[in-house]
Amino acid sequence: MLLTIYIPTYRRDSLDGCLDSIIYQSNSNIEIIISDNDQDGYAKGIAHKYKNYVTDYSVRKQNIGCDGNCLHGITAGTGEYVWVLG
Repeated sequence: MLLTIYIPTYRRDSLDGCLDSIIYQSNSNIEIIISDNDQDGYAKGIAHKYKNYVTDYSVRKQNIGCDGNCLHGITAGTGEYVWVLG
């Protein structure tokens, strides 16, 4: 895997459009990881809609803040490069 696209999210209404844009430009050398900082899994339905493209969707048990959520994503991917879309 060359590129990990990591999306930390918390009740992000623009997530659907963000994923549309990525999918439109994507190729087989990327993985998409979404980490939901909303313990109720606000983004679960959106991630499920893109299940053929999203490599990993996880929900934090509690809101760990932006820094903690970003740190999780940076270490979760397998890509040589990481692009954080926050």
